[in-house]
Amino acid sequence: MEVQIRPIVDRDLPELRVLQALSIRSFYGQFHPPEQVEALLDRQISALAQAHPSLVVAVVDGELVGFAALSSWRADTIDAVYVHPAWMRRGIGQRLVAALERLAIQDRKGKLCVVADVHASGFYQALGFAVRMDYRYALGDAGTIACHKLQKSLPQNSAVAMRDWLSKLLLLLLFSFGYAAIQGQVSDWYEQSIGITGERD
Repeated sequence: MEVQIRPIVDRDLPELRVLQALSIRSFYGQFHPPEQVEALLDRQISALAQAHPSLVVAVVDGELVGFAALSSWRADTIDAVYVHPAWMRRGIGQRLVAALERLAIQDRKGKLCVVADVHASGFYQALGFAVRMDYRYALGDAGTIACHKLQKSLPQNSAVAMRDWLSKLLLLLLFSFGYAAIQGQVSDWYEQSIGITGERD
């Protein structure tokens, strides 16, 4: 089975909305009453209004089988991971999370966070995430669902780390040479202002 992970394109959106509804009803329907499942679905579908750069899809033989996204306003937070019910427990979710980790590393993030239903928490823990705190996700009149806030430390991209180090070194050198030049100019001005002439030793 060859799984392709690629960025979303606008034409994917209608199919992803169907996949998202199937995934939510299939997974959450095992643990929560229908009113909570539908309230969660309404919230999540409204969030999938448009494609954004951190949204990636999983494709097998031309079929969309899952998608995942980082938050559009917090690049160190997973916003969604959904897999078609027929493709669950086949490594699709793991590949999608790995793709989000790479995006976060490229964006110089040192950690990745996620709020997950307690019944999905084990999936993230198996991928190296650690539970940081318990959390209640509010669903309006439908009440709340028990969640975990999880976090995973990310390795630093070596190329990015080297670039950052060189940038800091360059700034330090520019500051040092600039300070020395300014100091020399001030010294010359001071000597001229008090009438000191002649060569320095």
